[in-house]
Amino acid sequence: MKFYQSIQVAAMVLLFASVSHAIPVVISGGKPVTASGYYTTYYPSQLTDGNYSTCWIPPDYSGWAEIDLQESTRISQVIYYAWATPESYESLVLYIDGTYMGTVNLTVPYAQVTPVTIDFNDYVGRYVRIVGTATSSWFGGMEMEVCVDRSQEWAYLYSSKDTFTEDWLVNDVDILYSFWSSAQQGEFIEIDGEKWYYLDDDDDVFSGHAVGDYWTDTSGNKFVYLNGGLSTKDPTQVPVPEPASILLLTAGVTALFRRLRRQ
Repeated sequence: MKFYQSIQVAAMVLLFASVSHAIPVVISGGKPVTASGYYTTYYPSQLTDGNYSTCWIPPDYSGWAEIDLQESTRISQVIYYAWATPESYESLVLYIDGTYMGTVNLTVPYAQVTPVTIDFNDYVGRYVRIVGTATSSWFGGMEMEVCVDRSQEWAYLYSSKDTFTEDWLVNDVDILYSFWSSAQQGEFIEIDGEKWYYLDDDDDVFSGHAVGDYWTDTSGNKFVYLNGGLSTKDPTQVPVPEPASILLLTAGVTALFRRLRRQ
């Protein structure tokens, strides 16, 4: 078998269902991959390395590869970048946590990366497995992208810019949305001089609010709740007493200590 570094991307995109996903976000990048096997140095980890010139290839005409997302999460779409040499008729079967999600049958052209898009209704799962068979060829995949649709959450952010009277551009909202989709507790970005922090669901500030709510509290902190929200409030900030308060507290403790000594 000869692996060609110069590869043309085929224009073929197959849809398993007619579900439309306007803003797919890839959540599988860098995630661990196991497989039924691999040929020489064409490791399964190359399915999630973000490099479309590397490839996973099983040792024969069939095999499976499985991505561990490392937590159960909402999944809306899987894109498998199929590759074959020579041209081959293939069958690709998708499973999430062992549940059958559908089958795509197609002809993969010779040495062309062929994106196969499999859409389905949102499904919560962790382990995403593709099982493939080829009729007369080595087959494999350049990448396997597990995606989630975040168009609704993006719309919440976009509408909140008017509520907060921020002079945001569409690009600003894109940055805020991208930050929310990948941030960790306490991280922040800055837009127009204002720091926006990520807060997890356990933060009390979201109590009584539904997804999509946005508001400003009495201190002027701004919030957007998106199942793990955004806020201009620094979650790591601890209130520091004013100097006058410290003096009063010290005086009170001293007086109490003297009173106890007299008893």
